Amino acid sequence: RRVRDTIEKHSMLQEGDRVLVALSGGPDSVFLLHALRELGSSYKLSLHLAHLDHQLRGRESEEDREFVRDIGRDLGVPCTVESFNLPAYLEERGVSVEEGGRRVRYEFLDRVADQVGAQRIALGHTANDQAETFLLRLIRGAGKLGLGSIPPKRGRIIRPTIEIAKGEIIDWLASHEVPYRIDSTNLTESCSRNLVRTRLLPQLLLLNPHLIETLRRTAEILREEEEFLNSLMKQAVPKVVTRRDGDEVLLDLKGLFDYNIAMRRRFVREAILELKGDLLR
Repeated sequence: RRVRDTIEKHSMLQEGDRVLVALSGGPDSVFLLHALRELGSSYKLSLHLAHLDHQLRGRESEEDREFVRDIGRDLGVPCTVESFNLPAYLEERGVSVEEGGRRVRYEFLDRVADQVGAQRIALGHTANDQAETFLLRLIRGAGKLGLGSIPPKRGRIIRPTIEIAKGEIIDWLASHEVPYRIDSTNLTESCSRNLVRTRLLPQLLLLNPHLIETLRRTAEILREEEEFLNSLMKQAVPKVVTRRDGDEVLLDLKGLFDYNIAMRRRFVREAILELKGDLLR
């Protein structure tokens, strides 16, 4: 019911969709798969599983891969499993494990979705992931756009479990005796997200036991406000942007200063985004 409510709230699915389910073998993605199977008849869904082995954890990664294959076989759901030499990729590109893993994972999912004709790519992010992302971005410095954290839906990517806490998922899996895998790297403090997960969040939960839901709701409010303010900015662009030409965007200062500082920041940010393609440092 909770997953269905999230799907309907954010218009994530249409009847007859083919959904590519990103299945790591961990509790979140395993729960996502079972939830979508239960809802499958209502939406007349067809599912396809996708798993990418990053070759980071040796035998453990191989066991994850076989676990996912077994799930697909046992449930009668077609499955695409591939391996990728992420350590070599990281050395070549000079990016972090988290950033490099994210890039290759999304490229893999997009490619497989195209191959199988999937209208949606379902990811198993939870309310805990939302809370962790909020805290990470708050610590690093972010405005409404960044603090909106993980969007429930973007393009063909959907996150039907984004409003459910991880503890609820673990409880459901235990009560239904559904097996899953644990990624040992999630238990270390080798990256910022794990540090937030294992150290910061437990301490903050002592101050507010409902913090996961509080931060999820805060992120949702900020995201909705950002979307509204951004729509106002888009409408006003013709009054401020006087020229767009390849690697140049000209802003009219008089038109720009007709707006308050909050809108002026948006115009400048939009110009940077158009020229650079992203807002990363």
